Amino acid sequence: MEFRYVVHAVARLSYMSNDGLHRKKEWDEAIEEETKKLTRKVDDHKLKIRSLYSIEDRLSR
Repeated sequence: MEFRYVVHAVARLSYMSNDGLHRKKEWDEAIEEETKKLTRKVDDHKLKIRSLYSIEDRLSR
């Protein structure tokens, strides 16, 4: 799944022309940006899972 995001980021950058209006991102910058986005997404999912565990604990008492 992560590979799909990386390929998409690279493909998204490859169609932009060097016409002076668009700044083409370097490959490593695109990967870094995508990694940060995915890390934030994972952190959000962790928080959701923890909140579900706390709700489950309250309901089981």
